[in-house]
Amino acid sequence: MQLAPFGVERWLARYEFAVPYNIAESCARPLSLAELAELAGGGLAGDLRLGYVDAAGGPRLRAAIAGLYPGAVADDVVVTVGAIEANFLALAALCGPGDRVVVAVPAYQQLHEVARAQGADVALWPLRREDGWRPDLDALRPLLRRRTKVVVVNFPNNPTGATADLRALAALCAEHGAILHSDEVYRGLPAPGHVPQPSAWAAGGPAVAVVGSLSKAYGLPGLRVGWLLAPPALRARAQEIRDYTSICPPAPSEALAVAALGARDVILDRQRRHAAANRAMVEAALAATDGRLDWVAPEEGVVGCVRCACDLSARDFATRLAEERGTLVVPGDCFGLEGCCFRLGFGYERERLAAGLERLVALAAEVGGRARHGPAPGG
Repeated sequence: MQLAPFGVERWLARYEFAVPYNIAESCARPLSLAELAELAGGGLAGDLRLGYVDAAGGPRLRAAIAGLYPGAVADDVVVTVGAIEANFLALAALCGPGDRVVVAVPAYQQLHEVARAQGADVALWPLRREDGWRPDLDALRPLLRRRTKVVVVNFPNNPTGATADLRALAALCAEHGAILHSDEVYRGLPAPGHVPQPSAWAAGGPAVAVVGSLSKAYGLPGLRVGWLLAPPALRARAQEIRDYTSICPPAPSEALAVAALGARDVILDRQRRHAAANRAMVEAALAATDGRLDWVAPEEGVVGCVRCACDLSARDFATRLAEERGTLVVPGDCFGLEGCCFRLGFGYERERLAAGLERLVALAAEVGGRARHGPAPGG
C-alpha cells in the first residue's frame, strides 16, 4: 500500500506546537481530566486494571456508543483508536483493486487516499461553494456506475461545516447497490438555530457504515476513542485488519470514555455554549473586513472554510500568517481546494481565538483588497 503524504497532518506537524495562536483546530475546547471528572460526577472508576481489553471494545463502552444511534446495539460497534483508525479499517476492508469508490470532496485526505492506495478507481464528487457546500445528488448519480462499491462522505463536513440529508443519500446508494461510508465525527455541535444532523445509521439497512468519535464535539481528542458501526461482515473484516494495527483500544481511554458518555448531555451543552460564543466572535471579525474575508456559515461543528480576496495562494497566505504573525490556519490546498481559502477552527479558548483573528484580519488587510467575488451563499 503506497500512501501519499498526508497534507493536513504534515502542515499541522510543522506549525501546531510552534505558534502561539492556533485557530486551525477542528475540535471543541479540550477538557482537562479534572473537568471531565467533575462533569462525570464520580463516574470515573478507580480500580482500573491496565491490561488488554476486548478487541472490539468493552461491552459497557460499546453499549454506551450504541445508545447514540437509534436502533443500534452493542454488537454493531467496534471501538477504535480514534476515528482515523475506524476510517482506515473500514476503507481497507471495503476497497480493492478495480472497485469504483466515489468520495465527496473537499474532505479529509484519508477518505480518498486509503481507497486509492488499495488500487480502487476513485471518483471525486465535488461539493460546491455556490451550493453552500451541500451535496447535489443529481451530480452524484452519473458517478454511480455499475461497479460502484462504496460512496464515502463526511457530514458535517471538514473543512466547511456543511450538513446533508443522509437518509436520501443512503437511499440513493442502496438503489445502486453501493455501500455508504459516513464519517460523522463532527456531529453534535450544531450552529444556533440548527438541530444536530441525524446519523446515516438511522437510514437502516445492511449497507451503511458509520464512524464517530469523542474527539470533536466532546473535546476529548487525547483519549483517542473512535468507533465504527457496520454490518457483521464488515466488522469482522475490520477486526482482522486491526490485528495488524492497534489490536485493541487502550484500557484507560475506555474507562474515561464510559464516564464521558455518561455525562454527554452536560458536556455537549457546555461545548455548544462555548462554540456559539466563539462563532459569534468569528462572524463579527469577518463582517468587519469589508469583504476581504468571508465564509459560508458552517451548519455544524467548529470549523469553517474562509476565503480571502487577495492574489496570494492559500499556502503562501497561511505560511505568512504562521511565520510572520504566529497564527495557524490550514490552507485549502490540503483539501484540494483552489484559490486563497483555508480552514479556520473556532472551538478553542476565546482569548487565543480573539488574538488569532486580530492577526488574520491584519494580514488580509495588508495583502487583499475589497472583495472581488460575490457574497457567500446565504450570507
